[in-house]
Amino acid sequence: MTTEILRNIMYRTAETVGTNKVGGTRDDRLGDVGLVVLDEVHYLGDPWRGSVWEEVIINCPRHIQILAMSATVRNPDDLGGWISAVHGDCVTIKTRFRPVPLQWVFCNKVPRRGAMFDDLLVGGNRNSSNSSSGQGMRLNPRLRMDDWVDEELRYQAAREARQARELQQALQNQQQDDLLSGGLTEDDLNSLSRDSSSGDGSSSNGNGGGRFRRKENDRAAVARRVMAKRTPAQDQVIRQLQQNKMLPAIWFIMSRRDCDLSAINSNVVLVNPEEEAQLVEELQQLYADNPDAVRVKLVPALLRGVSSHHAGCLPAWKSLVERCFQKGLLKLVFATGTLAAGINMPARTTIISNLARKSDDGVQLLPHNELLQMAGRAGRRGYDTLGHTVIVQGRYEGAETAHQIITAGPEPLLSQFTTSYSLVLNLCSVYSLDEAREFLSKSFGTYLLGEGTRTQRQEAHQLIQAATELAKLAKEKGVATDAQKAAAAEVKKQKSALLELRGRATQERCAAVRQLLAGQQHLDAPGTAAVDQLDETQQQQQQQQASGLPALLLLNLSRHPNDETQPAQLLPA
Repeated sequence: MTTEILRNIMYRTAETVGTNKVGGTRDDRLGDVGLVVLDEVHYLGDPWRGSVWEEVIINCPRHIQILAMSATVRNPDDLGGWISAVHGDCVTIKTRFRPVPLQWVFCNKVPRRGAMFDDLLVGGNRNSSNSSSGQGMRLNPRLRMDDWVDEELRYQAAREARQARELQQALQNQQQDDLLSGGLTEDDLNSLSRDSSSGDGSSSNGNGGGRFRRKENDRAAVARRVMAKRTPAQDQVIRQLQQNKMLPAIWFIMSRRDCDLSAINSNVVLVNPEEEAQLVEELQQLYADNPDAVRVKLVPALLRGVSSHHAGCLPAWKSLVERCFQKGLLKLVFATGTLAAGINMPARTTIISNLARKSDDGVQLLPHNELLQMAGRAGRRGYDTLGHTVIVQGRYEGAETAHQIITAGPEPLLSQFTTSYSLVLNLCSVYSLDEAREFLSKSFGTYLLGEGTRTQRQEAHQLIQAATELAKLAKEKGVATDAQKAAAAEVKKQKSALLELRGRATQERCAAVRQLLAGQQHLDAPGTAAVDQLDETQQQQQQQQASGLPALLLLNLSRHPNDETQPAQLLPA
């Protein structure tokens, strides 16, 4: 079930406790539940759904064990510490192991050769479990945009020079014909020859650079033209996948409409006659059970082994696509990013053709977490020894953009807890006013403002002390090595970071106090339902001791290229 359903169950169960004589407390009513699994717990940082995840963790009865799992959390210790504070003891287990190694592949259109696949990252062991994070690997030199632009400029210069020579030769031939026919004198011919050699079409060195340099000297414009020329056609990419035996595959596209159009416009047949017959049987069964769910426009594509999957499809059609994909009847599915989480559709290859999307703030690059969620679908455990993620060259993003996102590392998990009208009504229906205030004080954001900030200060102090000792030792010996100079620079950096951290904490506390006072004034008004937040001291006094089994927070850090503070810890087989 979704977290929204679980949240509603907890509130409704608490409401019936006071009116139903069968159960005494909410814990008694949920006494038959022993474990709640929160898969993809990083959705706690989602701007639209994150608040619901926090409500579930805070409301979860203490006797129920929580198992939270994620592969894209940058600050797991903060999350584990918060769960320990609001629910019970939490054991944080971190691992960098990936059962099926991931290979990053880049696809672009090579001149005179068509769509070609090449390694996106080089310099490391692509079969290692850490290959998905790009650790120890760099961008393939063959995919550098500067080299492509230089190649395009040389090609354009050579073409301009050739056209200039051909034009000059044609003009000379015409002049010779006119001279022989008596239309021009030899003096006229010499004058025209001088004019043609000094014109805009070519330069004195014969490279045709005058007009070309003035018009095409903007490297950004050349780069845009190169990216457009390097963007491969969809069917070319599909044929490359088929030739390299990289099917079945999921092609992620950010638009529902584009998913359907891509499936309809594909002209490559990916199934044999036996598989096509099984697809016909599946379609006939769906038509007999639910004829309205059949998407007629997508039926021809489905019989070729291609389909689309997104939230705009009816559940019956999506179930058909998922079932046929798991059976191996569908070879390629065009899907939106929602398929990356919560659906059992592993594939050998994932294709990502858009590295940017439209948002309320304009066009922005995909976050690292979202890119890794989509790439994580590649590699079927028990079937594949290597998963593939293909980044397709686009009109505006290429290999360098993909490398930038991959090596940037996961974004830190932040609280998205908000006090909405529905939350106020739910709290007032099951809690007293004091209990509702205590509930609001248990949010992940409040924890980060308190314990999280203190943890960061302690780490900063430890780094400053270690660097100071190194600098002192170097001063005593009178010799400053490169490592000691770096340590001294780190001291200055950490001191500045500590001052900034203190200032930020002070600003956040002031903002919290202003919000608290504003909420209190709103609460005192007649006919208004509002809940104030407790300060940090009152929160610590009202927290209850945890009981029951400890929670577990499982995190796969194999995709965290920038987290070098903790050694890799492998889960037991």
